[in-house]
Amino acid sequence: MVATRARRASGEGTPKQTATKRVAARSKSPAPKKPAARAKSPAPRGKKPSSKKGQRKPPPPVGLYDRALATYPVATNAAQAGLMSFASALASQSLAGIPVDELDYEKPLHFGAVAALVVAPLSLVFFNFVENLSVPAKLLFDLVVGGPVLNVGFVAALGLLRGQSLESIVATVSSVDQFWVALVLASNKVWLPAKVFMYGFLPARYWGLWCAVVSFVWGIILAVIVV
Repeated sequence: MVATRARRASGEGTPKQTATKRVAARSKSPAPKKPAARAKSPAPRGKKPSSKKGQRKPPPPVGLYDRALATYPVATNAAQAGLMSFASALASQSLAGIPVDELDYEKPLHFGAVAALVVAPLSLVFFNFVENLSVPAKLLFDLVVGGPVLNVGFVAALGLLRGQSLESIVATVSSVDQFWVALVLASNKVWLPAKVFMYGFLPARYWGLWCAVVSFVWGIILAVIVV
């Protein structure tokens, strides 16, 4: 009793009241604050996150020729193929001993036109098709499809440009000895080693240029075979 009166005089409650006050004080205390999430640092300006990781982009065009290839691929390849075929047909006449003032420009113009308008566009189509294939697959495609189609297209377009009849053109491309042996098989002696080097060591954007250079040599042979 004395202790109880002393607690009341001092303002203290009973042990039960004290415990109740402690529980109430704990329930009223604010919950601990959670650490704020770190703000994501903004991506550096000028750099966009790439969606495809590990994919290498082709280098941007540097020189005038590379810019022409990137902007006008068909026109650039057609121009270089036509110029090389025209020059090779003129060179074949010079090698035959014909004087400069007696050169025949009609045949070189025909060769250049067919190379620019038929051979170069078809070659670009074939290049796009075989670009992602293996080197043996590319060479097989050239032997079975690319070479024969280009030779047939060249002879047919050249015949039409010279005013030959359709029957004459069909007879030419159907000849085993004159066309498939003398022309198609002979072309593999020049183009097969050239294509092995091209597919194995040159970037795809320079395939048309390499073919134009090789066509200068092949055009001299072709000017002798195709009269």
